[in-house]
Amino acid sequence: MENDTPDQETRRSAAEYVEAIMRSEHARRTAAAPPPQRRRSSRGPLLPLLPILIGLTAWNVSTLARPQAAFSPEEERSAARFQVYLTAVALDEHRDETGALPASLNEIGLGDDGVQYRLAGQGYILTATTQAGAVSYRAGEDLQPFANEWDGFSALAP
Repeated sequence: MENDTPDQETRRSAAEYVEAIMRSEHARRTAAAPPPQRRRSSRGPLLPLLPILIGLTAWNVSTLARPQAAFSPEEERSAARFQVYLTAVALDEHRDETGALPASLNEIGLGDDGVQYRLAGQGYILTATTQAGAVSYRAGEDLQPFANEWDGFSALAP
């Protein structure tokens, strides 16, 4: 080291200085850093809830399997009767305006309303099928009982 040139000596001195700084910085960081804490298990509080979770899941799956009826059979029948009434009124108006009955309900814009239409001689027969059974109307019969079904709907309205 006595044979070192001034340039080599400066380099060695700088390297020793950098090494000393790195050691002191490392010592400062390890002294300031808290010891690593043991991770707490988050499963402990959830374990007692597991049977409740399993029970609720089983209950939800079992209720999904059962279809829930939106309307009672009486309400469905009442809706079908009122739909037959509206269709009969539309057919009678069409006959009054044109002088003839349409070949199908599509001609008067009622093709997808759930009512079947069939020509019968000079009249027609309307049929709507529900879970509670079929509702039929033959042209010329009293239409007022079908019109009165609106009273049941207005009672259900909020």
